[in-house]
Amino acid sequence: MRFLRNSAILIGGLLTAFWFSLAPGDPALYPAKPGEKPWNVYVVDHGWHTGLILRTDDIAAAALAMPEEKAEAAGLLLSLARIMGAGDWVEIGWGDEAFYFADVADASEVPPLIGLRALVVPTDTVLHVFPGLGDPAVAFPASETLKLEFSEAGFAAIALAVGNAIAGKNGLPEDLGAGLYGYARFYRAKGAYSALRTCNNWAAEMLRAGGAPASWATSALSSGLMAELSLRADPK
Repeated sequence: MRFLRNSAILIGGLLTAFWFSLAPGDPALYPAKPGEKPWNVYVVDHGWHTGLILRTDDIAAAALAMPEEKAEAAGLLLSLARIMGAGDWVEIGWGDEAFYFADVADASEVPPLIGLRALVVPTDTVLHVFPGLGDPAVAFPASETLKLEFSEAGFAAIALAVGNAIAGKNGLPEDLGAGLYGYARFYRAKGAYSALRTCNNWAAEMLRAGGAPASWATSALSSGLMAELSLRADPK
């Protein structure tokens, strides 16, 4: 009986700690209020990592509205929107450079040394940016896609966070070559990848900046991030 009681206390404590680790969200930013224009962000789950999909025109509008003290992030973000201007939207993913460049369909196919190094030692990162047309869910039929409706201020905060993640060179995003599919490109990113900051943690950071309840604790894996958004963010 003592064992059962102690186990119940331990499990209860762990669940309580987990509950308090969840991001609360910011209702002033997310979701968009009734009657307010929604600024849509799609989250797409490719099975081992998530990408964020933002409309190209919305990115450009947010960049142009940024204050002067955010000029560097605004300029890089606007440049990216113009480079990818042939698409209705862009999908943006962030992650370990070597992992992305391994170009595999599943995380299990990544060479073990690359996967281990990415988890143990902080590594260089890239952004994978893909321009697309039409309905994002149609563009990625094999992937789960959620649509989140942010307020203008919430979207602006996400745009700024993405802009701050772009590494510039001579005032432009540093192009590292062709991406994994379509007209995608790789760009140098800021920040290091590690076991404590995965590609899905980064996506959660961007969404959390815009007020969505996207937690570090659940977003180590893409399935955890998508589950939390489905349960707590009430995606449309």
